[in-house]
Amino acid sequence: MKRCGDRLSRHDLSPDHKKLLWRVMERHEASPGFSYSRFFQVGFRQWELLGVDRVVKDFADKHGIDSRMRALHLFYDALGSHCLKLEFIAYANSLGMSRSTAYKRFGKLRGQNFREYERVGIFAIIQEFEAEAQAKHMNLK
Repeated sequence: MKRCGDRLSRHDLSPDHKKLLWRVMERHEASPGFSYSRFFQVGFRQWELLGVDRVVKDFADKHGIDSRMRALHLFYDALGSHCLKLEFIAYANSLGMSRSTAYKRFGKLRGQNFREYERVGIFAIIQEFEAEAQAKHMNLK
C-alpha cells in the first residue's frame, strides 16, 4: 500500500483488497462510503492518520503530563492544571483539527465522542489491513 503523501487511486487496490479494507474500517466504526471517500478522494487530516490517542500521548509526553491523566475524559482538565489548554488546541489545529472542533470534542464532550478509527488512527488501521492481507496471502501492489 502507498505511504503517506502518495495519492491512492481506486485502481490501486483490487476489489478483494477493497472489501478487506472496508471490513477492517467497519470494525473501527467507519462506513464503507466514508472509507472510500477518504482513501480515494478526500484524504485524511494528520490527526486522523495519527489517531487521537497518539496525539494526546505525544503532547502529554512533551509537556510532562502524568500518564494517569491521559485518558480522554480526564485529559482536557489535566491541561487546565498545567495551563496548556490553548497550546493543545493550537497543536490539534496544526494537525488539521479545527479549533472549534478541538474545543468541543476535548473540552465540552471530554473526548467521549471520538469514533474508534479516530482514536486508533488510520496508520494503525492500515497496518492491521496489511497484516490481514498478508495472512490471507493477498499481495498488495
